[in-house]
Amino acid sequence: MRWAAVVLLACAAAASSSTDEVQSMLGALLESMSFAISQLYADRYDFLRTRAWYGNSHIGNRPVQARAYYDLARKVAPGTICEVGFNGGHSAAVFLSAAGRRAKMVSFDLAEFEYSETAQQLVGALYPDQLRLIAGRSETTVPRFSKRHGRACDLFSVDGDHSYEGTSRDISNAVGATRPGGTLILDDMQNPGPRRAFEESVHRGWLVEPECVDGVPIDVSYVHRFDSSNVRRLNMSWCSARVGDVLPPELSVTS
Repeated sequence: MRWAAVVLLACAAAASSSTDEVQSMLGALLESMSFAISQLYADRYDFLRTRAWYGNSHIGNRPVQARAYYDLARKVAPGTICEVGFNGGHSAAVFLSAAGRRAKMVSFDLAEFEYSETAQQLVGALYPDQLRLIAGRSETTVPRFSKRHGRACDLFSVDGDHSYEGTSRDISNAVGATRPGGTLILDDMQNPGPRRAFEESVHRGWLVEPECVDGVPIDVSYVHRFDSSNVRRLNMSWCSARVGDVLPPELSVTS
């Protein structure tokens, strides 16, 4: 499928009547991205054979969460957006659609899936010259970025390693790459490991003014976003916080 066809599909769907035009636009945009990637790579990845992306789900099929991320980005109005966890590019598309033409985005990802490069091309076509994808392990790439660019990020999304240790490390590195007063947002806070890492970061003063949305029931359809006959039920939580004045010890030594 050509990218132009994907964009036209999104625009046509977004033009349909809706009580929430933003929600309709986001749903169409993200559905189009998922559909394009699935059409190209379903023969190589079993989880791409339905839109649920079972085991690799994303905010593209969680409309309530996608809207929450969009609204946060509109509120923060970031000049530079950073994220750990690009995958299929859905969160990147949400953030860039909210932040506007002047925003730049830096995504850190393992790039372990072939389709991530295609997703990068798609998001790059939708938002020219606004996205940079840095491949590699975030424990290495994020500190390298902050060493070169300082605390450049205004909004940083953490959605990488979902172990306690991995999330703790990503939060620490994200704080080091984000300006004081900037915002972190974290996905999958219903999982004990990531939630513990977040709460400890707040307790230590790395993050302040925490806000969490807990236990949101989301039905992810295996068919399309309007279908409710065959769904996967999720209960999702996500949290955000401002970056405080206290740096993690390992960053304080080098700052």
